[in-house]
Amino acid sequence: MQVCKFLMKKSHRFIGGLAAAGLFMVLSACGNQTDSASKEPAVKQTEEASQTAGVSANTKEAENHSDQDNSIEGVLSEAKAKKTVDELMSGIVGTFRDSGEKYRWSNYNNPANFDVLQPELLNYASESFTDGFLRETASDYYCECDQRFFPDTSLDVRFTLHKSTNQMFAASSIEFINDMGDGGNTVYYTVVKENGKWVMDDIKWVAPEKEPMNVTWDELQAYEKQFDPKVELLNESKYDGRKIYIIRYPELDQIKGVYADNTEILYDVPNELLPEALQEKESSEETEEIAQEDASGENQEVTEEAPSGDTLTPEQAEQLVRDHLGFTNQPDISVVYDHDTEEGHYNIHVYKILDKGTEFEHNSTYGWYGVVPETGEIYDSILEGM
Repeated sequence: MQVCKFLMKKSHRFIGGLAAAGLFMVLSACGNQTDSASKEPAVKQTEEASQTAGVSANTKEAENHSDQDNSIEGVLSEAKAKKTVDELMSGIVGTFRDSGEKYRWSNYNNPANFDVLQPELLNYASESFTDGFLRETASDYYCECDQRFFPDTSLDVRFTLHKSTNQMFAASSIEFINDMGDGGNTVYYTVVKENGKWVMDDIKWVAPEKEPMNVTWDELQAYEKQFDPKVELLNESKYDGRKIYIIRYPELDQIKGVYADNTEILYDVPNELLPEALQEKESSEETEEIAQEDASGENQEVTEEAPSGDTLTPEQAEQLVRDHLGFTNQPDISVVYDHDTEEGHYNIHVYKILDKGTEFEHNSTYGWYGVVPETGEIYDSILEGM
């Protein structure tokens, strides 16, 4: 199967269900026979995960990981299985990233050499998974884009061990939808013992249409705390026939809705879903804004414009977007010019760096915004491209 082709269409991004109902059975004793693991390549997603260990450090970690696992007898506990999945995925993602930086690989002018990647990846992945899914991934990975190629699961939010023997285990977790619209799936991992050590053997994404995520408020709160530790639940309700949580980030002064079945984000929260006190506040602020705009003759979508006859620089466009979004006094939010569009507009990336200074440091995208240099008009690049 050509995995890279599936990345081009969302309708092909997911593999539904599990290969066999047996994946949900837990063996009653340690002496059961080894079950065969699925070898089918998994569907790729865009990657927002970031690691920091070097290639040589990854190899050393894998050796320590192997020595530790060789002492294990019998069935892994759920805690140990979760740790193993986390270590293997960190190793795989770290190897891709660090090798790319070391050899300056790029899909455009310096494609990845899989003969270099393969020996390192075999520290964390089975031979079949390496020669199948990971080889296909390497051909697309170095695109210098926001595409997600590996799961971004929240193992500490939800982790379920479905089956475990002394030679393999199968587990699942969930990945929340991010601001780019990626995620919303249940992800299944199959890990096997090969040459005396645990290695990743398969990854499958299951769409929420086939397996709803049904996140609880406790799970959502645990996930959202990375963005604002004081995140709070304003309301739990039904909207469009679906369960939805209305949450607020006090530090960011933002309100949004999150659907329980797939973690889809509702940015424009209707007044009726807000608590009564907030409904009155929102209505009052909206009325005041309209009155001010009418008085100044600026009742239009464009809220910021460049001085007449001037053309904005990329730096001025960054500040314009920052002010427009209300992030003027929030230095932890990055507002960075990325590139010019075909129309000659500036495309501005807005994001926050999470877990800064740790091996799990990564960017969480807030959005992409276009700015017309001649007028200062600001628009949502993602919505504009739909």
